[in-house]
Amino acid sequence: MILFSAGIRSCSAAANESWLHEPVPGYDNITYQRRLNAFETRYEQYVFEMENSTDSTLRDMQGWQYDRANCFEARYEDLRQDSQMAYWSKIIDFLGFEAAEQLVCRQRFWEHSLFGSLSGRGHSHVRSGDVAQWKREFTPELAQAFRWKFPKVLNALGYEPDDRWISQVNGGTSMDTAARPDGLAAMMRRFFGQHWERLKVSGRSA
Repeated sequence: MILFSAGIRSCSAAANESWLHEPVPGYDNITYQRRLNAFETRYEQYVFEMENSTDSTLRDMQGWQYDRANCFEARYEDLRQDSQMAYWSKIIDFLGFEAAEQLVCRQRFWEHSLFGSLSGRGHSHVRSGDVAQWKREFTPELAQAFRWKFPKVLNALGYEPDDRWISQVNGGTSMDTAARPDGLAAMMRRFFGQHWERLKVSGRSA
């Protein structure tokens, strides 16, 4: 089972999913996509996503009963780098496909993979497909906000052993954030309210 957050790029650009066109409670009855696209910066969009689709997705992932005998739990990162299709072969074998069917499955996987036939093609739903893009996108301040909002979630899901990942982000100061007087801090106060002051203190002491 794979659970993904649709992500900013897919939510704001592709927009084929019906839930993107449903009104967001508390936001003047406008749709999720319109609300997301209304923010001036990508970082405002990231925080909005943390409060909405990312929050529900991570709750689902944490609530999932892992190691079920009748389920194969696959990670995007493993599939994205499975250019030899060894991991994919394990999946289709688990699903019970016969040898001839597995050949077809592998061919279809290659045709629709970002490292296979789709390599080099533009696609409105995919920015790059690279794994761990968040380390390039997150600023240290945004990383602290994520840790406050989702404490230990990366540890619990097996993505990071501890909180040292915060020091590994290299998003720096983006042009769109730097152009604003208070930048990301002002936006964080707007979203997280009084909790933002506690977040700043915990960030300085981390």
